Amino acid sequence: MVAQSTRRNRSGGRQMESGNSTSAMMAKPGELVGEYPMSSILLVFGVGLGLGFVLSQAICESTRPETMSERWGRSMYDSLSNMVPEAVSRRFSS
Repeated sequence: MVAQSTRRNRSGGRQMESGNSTSAMMAKPGELVGEYPMSSILLVFGVGLGLGFVLSQAICESTRPETMSERWGRSMYDSLSNMVPEAVSRRFSS
């Protein structure tokens, strides 16, 4: 069994000392959540939001149907690029 002792730190609070105790490792995050509840909630919310976004991008299909405005814009671009002389289009493309 791992020996544990409790001592007071500089601020007057208790600090737990132990070798490699699992309960000591689990107590530290619990203390931090108790000291900073709003920050902890926001951190967990942000991590969950990030993981949800990554998973949804991984699960959803990567190609989406082209919208009407995208089709119209591509059609207009193709039409205009065919009308412009090649010398002018080379000038604007570089």
